[in-house]
Amino acid sequence: MTAINALINYFGYNEFRPGQQEIIEEIIQGKNVLAVLPTGAGKSICFQIPALISDNYSIVISPLIALMKDQVDSLNKPNEIATFINSTQSFYETEKVFQDIHFGKIKIVYVAPERLENPEFAARLKSLNPNYLFIDEAHCISEWGHNFRPSYTRLKDFIEYTGIKKISAFTATATPEVVKDIVKQLGLKNANIIIKGFERDNLFVNVEIVKKKKERCLELVHQFKTPAIIYTSSRKKTEELAEYLKHNKVKCEYYHAGLDPIIRKKIQEDFI
Repeated sequence: MTAINALINYFGYNEFRPGQQEIIEEIIQGKNVLAVLPTGAGKSICFQIPALISDNYSIVISPLIALMKDQVDSLNKPNEIATFINSTQSFYETEKVFQDIHFGKIKIVYVAPERLENPEFAARLKSLNPNYLFIDEAHCISEWGHNFRPSYTRLKDFIEYTGIKKISAFTATATPEVVKDIVKQLGLKNANIIIKGFERDNLFVNVEIVKKKKERCLELVHQFKTPAIIYTSSRKKTEELAEYLKHNKVKCEYYHAGLDPIIRKKIQEDFI
């Protein structure tokens, strides 16, 4: 299957967005790529298509359970070809993933970077001969980045242990310092750095300084009457705001890492 065939069959698009085809072709040729694409430019397709048309399975490093689930659900609409391994799963569910990879049922497995620090887990992935390693939200590897995750800095150890040669990284936000740091931290040799601008025509950003945040949130929800995601600075504030909005007859739920995995999964699916 060619890249354009995969685009049509799996995603229902007839042509690539700017920059996508160039990145995909470089990856398929076995080159290491660091791609900086703005939000909404379709960077996930840039690693999903090479993974889908390759001979074996590929690993995608992703920092958020919600992000993993969203991408896996989208990929699995036609057929079950992707999965994830994270803390929401039981031992038996994880074992089933390994079996599905072994029998060639799974082409993409999403993994949190913390899991790779487990030697037994890393050995299982190595034994299944992954074709590609893709690092999503790659700015997390850099102390200069806005979302630093220490476990990302240990990806280099996993790369050396498994011997994976085809490695590419993706982010929407990287200053020149962060770009250099990502290449260094991953040990990418002769990395092809592809940067396709930061203009995000599909986004509008507005900042308001207000004292009564809850009340202003309620006003905005009523004003726009669209689905919305509201970020807060703590779990407690998430719960407090959700209760306030519910009290004012807004249908909403709070979502954070402290919730039971089953409840969190249901809330995410209900929102989608």
